[in-house]
Amino acid sequence: MGNVEFDLETLGPLLRDGNVSHGLLTEMVETPTSIQLKNSRCPVYDGYRMVGLDNETSEALCQHGAIAKIGTTVNLLNPKLTYELSHYRSKPDESCVEEIKPLED
Repeated sequence: MGNVEFDLETLGPLLRDGNVSHGLLTEMVETPTSIQLKNSRCPVYDGYRMVGLDNETSEALCQHGAIAKIGTTVNLLNPKLTYELSHYRSKPDESCVEEIKPLED
């Protein structure tokens, strides 16, 4: 990657477009301190429900998988930023919320 460092304004749309390419319906929201990706449709969540996983198990899989994939990618692109799945839907009609923000000092 060289010395290029991706900022919030660059990473937000990049991650949103990545979500969309995987079949998620994602809305990007800029807050004063972060970029939030609100995912209202998710084929992974739908798959978990189709095979009968309970909400606790599917949340654990999403939390660990998202941090391993997206969190690592965000950290590689800008070590001053962090990623978290800040809200996991408790029922199908809710949205999950991913958040990218600066590391706290």
